[in-house]
Amino acid sequence: MNDLPLRLTQYGISRLGLDPLDAIEAYNRLLVLFKSNHPLSLETLRQASTDDLTTLLVDLSTYFIALDLRQKEQVLTDIFGTITPAPSIIDRQFWHTYTKDDRAAFDYLLNVQKANDYVKQSAIDKNIKWNTIVDGYPLEITINLSKPEKKNSETAKLLLEPQSTSYPSCLLCKQNLGYAGHATHPSRQNLRPILLTLDQTPWFVQFSPYAYFPYHCIVIDEQHTPMTLSKDSLSKLYAFVDVFPSLFIGSNSDLPIVGGSILNHAHFQAGIYTMPMMKAKIRASFPFKQYRSQIHHLDWLNTALRIDSDTREDALALLQHLYSNWQNYSHPLLSIFNQTPFIHNTMTVIVRKVINLYQTFVILRNNATSEQYPSGIFHAHPEHHPIKQESIGLIEAMGLFILPGRLKDQLKAIEPLVDTTLPIPDDVRIHQRLIDQLRAVQPLNPKEFIQKFIDQTCADILRNTAVFKQSDEGHQALEAFINGLYS
Repeated sequence: MNDLPLRLTQYGISRLGLDPLDAIEAYNRLLVLFKSNHPLSLETLRQASTDDLTTLLVDLSTYFIALDLRQKEQVLTDIFGTITPAPSIIDRQFWHTYTKDDRAAFDYLLNVQKANDYVKQSAIDKNIKWNTIVDGYPLEITINLSKPEKKNSETAKLLLEPQSTSYPSCLLCKQNLGYAGHATHPSRQNLRPILLTLDQTPWFVQFSPYAYFPYHCIVIDEQHTPMTLSKDSLSKLYAFVDVFPSLFIGSNSDLPIVGGSILNHAHFQAGIYTMPMMKAKIRASFPFKQYRSQIHHLDWLNTALRIDSDTREDALALLQHLYSNWQNYSHPLLSIFNQTPFIHNTMTVIVRKVINLYQTFVILRNNATSEQYPSGIFHAHPEHHPIKQESIGLIEAMGLFILPGRLKDQLKAIEPLVDTTLPIPDDVRIHQRLIDQLRAVQPLNPKEFIQKFIDQTCADILRNTAVFKQSDEGHQALEAFINGLYS
């Protein structure tokens, strides 16, 4: 294992673009870390690497076997940060590549972040994924084996807590760059963000370590300011797709229950992918000549609209007009209350460019609660919580479900319970509804039955989040709301 400093440095040159001059410094730093003293010729140092990431991680894990998981993570992240070119070099190379093609620039950055183990591809590959069609609607479902689930109450606390005086203030802050981390804060020495300007304001973009879809990245305000849906923040969505037309970008709402996991730092999510909702058919169209745009009512499980505009100015103006009206809208018969006394109406917004057309997807949201639905009237209802109790953010709202990793073992344990003589283990009693259906139907293929139950549950959760339901009454009320925008 004494050859690890050499192998790592060669890997940095071959796979990460480490400059041979910087490689000398990186090698000497590694000698200190490994408590080694093996001077080598420059020619040896520059020889091509024969290692892949998996081999290096196995050998490093063996070398640092005495460390606990947290200590090992810190050390390995530091090592890969050491052999990765400096953030400024990665940033310059990204923008140099961008002059040819924005997607090529993201390919370059993604390859670096996978090769230095910031993007945890090996963990991502363990996720269980499948595509399905429920009631004619395409859905994509992932059982996430890499991150724990969060409850709405935990997300809400972040917004209500006073701004932290700790360093960094949160997981998204720019000060995470190079940060060693601690027991409750991941190491970030191998993070390489890209600087960009959106509407004359400094932002940056970085990949998500545990990507949920291709090129999944986070676009982050340089300032630690809360999430908002103001004109300024929404304008930045259009500014982003002007810079990166290959990507879509989306903003969660600024409220808990229907917002994202981090509400105290403004950020968006972006990627190169066509989400299931983006394939939705159009139920009805409404031209708005004064905005030179159209609003389309989409045939989707939740309440989804699409604004088509030739210019970002028109798109933003109509989006603001729609949002202003939605914030002041109530329909008691549909349980839509905009203020009790807090504002409940908000929206999830996704923007992409199709050639020169700006497409703005708007999902109307409401975070009100009731005695019957304390977790949210338009959130996953309690009977669905065994499958999904986290906030339904923009990713799920567009039809890509991220389900908790606990389901892998729980669902496997449920399969034999088709036999009614078997006792139900305590750790799967939360799935009593599924078990009752399984035993009532007695399917020949329990695994297939359970998967279809999951599929239907995900579709039903999206229907729960719909403020205007998929009914004649719901469609008429929504289209009446849209018609009200003309006045």
